[in-house]
Amino acid sequence: QTLALAEQRVAGELGSDVPTTCDLLWCPEGGTPNPLTCTCEEIFAQDTPSITACIFMVDTRRKSSLRNITSVLNARFWTLTYGINRAYADEHGYEIEYVQPDSQAHYPERKVGWGKVKVVIDKLREYGPERCAYGVSIDTDAYFRTSESLASAVYHYGLHDDKLVLFSQEYHTELRPNNTF
Repeated sequence: QTLALAEQRVAGELGSDVPTTCDLLWCPEGGTPNPLTCTCEEIFAQDTPSITACIFMVDTRRKSSLRNITSVLNARFWTLTYGINRAYADEHGYEIEYVQPDSQAHYPERKVGWGKVKVVIDKLREYGPERCAYGVSIDTDAYFRTSESLASAVYHYGLHDDKLVLFSQEYHTELRPNNTF
């Protein structure tokens, strides 16, 4: 509350509005939250062919169960984001896998981050294009904030034609004025 009072005072002295934050984390009616306008938007065409996709979350930490309210309340963030991402995958018919990399098999003499790359490559080769035409790696501290399908992004950005890799964009609040969405 002290910070809010300080913000109001400084904004008043500068003759500007107090910045507001956007608390929109999910669009229950569909679409993608836009943190700049704090509205739900449909970014991609919805009439795209379906795809097979496998989502991989790779981390050295073990995830726990989310079977009951007690386990949810006691879960660490990587388990919670896995649960959110699993709900997204289930909604769209994608596979999702939480993988703990093996240091010798996945990243010998390298930093653990290289294990993510090796895990995705190995899993895509093992499963083949019928099961996983597209592989998605998402960090264990990240979750899908959209109800739009990966298929719509694949077709929107031309991955089905001639592109091999697509990187997502993060909204970094520290780059915005007053560190707000």
